[in-house]
Amino acid sequence: MKKLIYLFLFVPILLSGQVVNHSIIFDGINREYLVYTPENYDSSLEYPVLFNFHGGSGYANNFIYTNDMRPIADAANFIAVYPQGAVDPDGGTTSWIHKAPTNHDDIFFVEAIIDELSLDYSIDQSRIYACGYSEGAIIS
Repeated sequence: MKKLIYLFLFVPILLSGQVVNHSIIFDGINREYLVYTPENYDSSLEYPVLFNFHGGSGYANNFIYTNDMRPIADAANFIAVYPQGAVDPDGGTTSWIHKAPTNHDDIFFVEAIIDELSLDYSIDQSRIYACGYSEGAIIS
């Protein structure tokens, strides 16, 4: 009787798009956001943008894995953006517009990101969307 040995290879899904960490000074605070460009990004075309807002006490660099839009961005050809909420200097947590530790307005932060995106990427200003989790859904 012959014994068969099966070898299973688990290959992770490889994404060929690119994640870039950006930062801007907004209301005197260094604010960050992640941008994922789809694998077939072509700067001669305009791309829709999907903002992905993490929940309260969350972080963009974790949320990109929790709400992973990268494979969908590759398939549907859009740019995925993961902004970082304001960091509370007292508690170290992050939050959006209604709980932020400063008097800034995160709607204007999003507008500033859109302005920066239009300088660095070819975006379709008429197709900008948002989704989020918990407090991120509120800002959406």
